[in-house]
Amino acid sequence: MDGAAVNFGCRVGVVTRLQEKVPSLIPIHCCAHRLELVVKDILKRVPFFQVVEDLLMSLYRFYHWSPLNWDELKRMGEAFNIVILKPPKASGTRWLPHHERAVVAVTRDFPALVQHLGEVATQATGERKLKAAGLYKVIRTLKFASFLNFLRVFIPSMSGLSHLFQVNDSTVEMVATKVQALVTHFIKLQTDEQKLSSILHKDLVINDEEGVEQATWFETPLVVKSTLRHSPSTSAGVMEESMKNAQEVLGQTIGKLGERFDSYIANPVLKAANCFDMGNWPSEDDDDDDMEDFGASQVEAIYKHYKRIMDMKGFSLETAQAEWTELQVVLKRKYPNRDKKFIKLWPSVLRSFQDTGRFDNIFSIIRLLLIIPIHTSECERTFSHMNFVKTDWRSRLQSSALTSLLMIKLSPTTLEAFDPTNSISLWYDGGKRRPATQPYGSRAGRNEHEYAESEVSDETEDSDN
Repeated sequence: MDGAAVNFGCRVGVVTRLQEKVPSLIPIHCCAHRLELVVKDILKRVPFFQVVEDLLMSLYRFYHWSPLNWDELKRMGEAFNIVILKPPKASGTRWLPHHERAVVAVTRDFPALVQHLGEVATQATGERKLKAAGLYKVIRTLKFASFLNFLRVFIPSMSGLSHLFQVNDSTVEMVATKVQALVTHFIKLQTDEQKLSSILHKDLVINDEEGVEQATWFETPLVVKSTLRHSPSTSAGVMEESMKNAQEVLGQTIGKLGERFDSYIANPVLKAANCFDMGNWPSEDDDDDDMEDFGASQVEAIYKHYKRIMDMKGFSLETAQAEWTELQVVLKRKYPNRDKKFIKLWPSVLRSFQDTGRFDNIFSIIRLLLIIPIHTSECERTFSHMNFVKTDWRSRLQSSALTSLLMIKLSPTTLEAFDPTNSISLWYDGGKRRPATQPYGSRAGRNEHEYAESEVSDETEDSDN
């Protein structure tokens, strides 16, 4: 679910009402939504980050709602030999990849953007001129260019994790590992000022000629002394302030990732899922006692959470723990390199032992973990597709037909790889294709005697004539 109060309200929320009937239900706040909320929290605490975010949205509106501005920008791109990317909508959606596309578009279009905004700000009239002047004032500053360099590294890191959390194959055991890896990466980047400085200076050229500082980014002149409030007057001061802003963003991200994901990582069932990842298993060099006891407490934790359901199925904890120890030995022999991922490993293992009767108790635990979702992105995509399928011209589309069309739309199978044989057979055998057309052969309700009588009567009429 998303984090709306209607879902997670502590008194009358959907989760609270469902847990009254199913106490073992685990509420999952979509991990991709959590990452988006982390960025929104940072925007409130780093003022210049909010300035850049507002500028990205203003660029989107300036070119999205004005065909004239967009056409002029494309022609400006042709003059600079640049294939222009239209500035996309950076916010207002739940997914971080939109932010990444906005940063990529502004970086790629930067020379054409600055030139076009400058011309509109000096040559146009009215509201269009005022909007362009406001954008031109910010976008051509050294402070903006250096901070955008930082976002070129920061946003893709967050967006990559968001992409990972939106994949249908993503599973519960990967969340804690991936979040901790990202936190570790940001901690190293925050403390390594030399590396952070090289990121901020990427593609920037700063020199001092005759006591006048000049800066360019992608061969586009920048303003060192910005007219923005509280901005430094030297390039060194600007870069120092950008360094502080970048470190503050990283620090806030580290803290907010902990706040947003602590409840997920601390959940005993979701935490116990880590033991089923082969990458976390003890190595052959560890003590035999460690290898034998590994995962036993995690299996017990999952059993205690689902105790009522598991007992109804005749589950035995002692048998499951013994099966888990044996199963580890079997899988270590089969995959000595332990390079099999969670989502690839366990479905194949379940199929291999499906009809053998072995490991039935531990497999009950594994099946529960495989069906726990970590995101709602597929639901979001379905809602989006439904707006295209069920339009105002097709408002009477039945639910069964709508479901079938959405399943086709969401299917990962490409048109080239699709085999229509089974679908055609199902369609052909499903019913009469022309219900109003009589079949060939003898007509229903008429036997051979009736046909004979009709022939005799026809011959009699011919002889009388």
